Amino acid sequence: MSFEILGETKGLAPAQRKAVEKLYRRRVDPDELVSLELAKEICELSSSIRRIIGLLVDRDGSIEMVFLGTKQIIYLPDLGRYRLGASRLRRLRFIFSDLSKGEEPKIPHDVYADIEKLRFDAVIALKAVGNRIAMKY
Repeated sequence: MSFEILGETKGLAPAQRKAVEKLYRRRVDPDELVSLELAKEICELSSSIRRIIGLLVDRDGSIEMVFLGTKQIIYLPDLGRYRLGASRLRRLRFIFSDLSKGEEPKIPHDVYADIEKLRFDAVIALKAVGNRIAMKY
């Protein structure tokens, strides 16, 4: 399995890169959208590197892709025809951190268009608010 981090990786310190690569070793219970531990780790890491972190998680709970954006925007990597069947969902959940101001996480308007085109099972935005994790899906 490749632990390649996609997206905006320039300027990451080696320790930060390792911390982001470590996300590939995490698993999510197939019955959960995202675990609390993973949500905390994504939010803390995103805050420390000051970049949006995105994950694609398959239905079995394995982390398929980890990618980084800037502080304001994240671009989804090219998925090609990755597990795409006619009139079916892609069997992937898109989970990302939200670094915008405000109390509640936001799913940007451009991501809504991606949801329709890419047919994700779910899109989940995570945001650290004080000592809690807010989630929007």
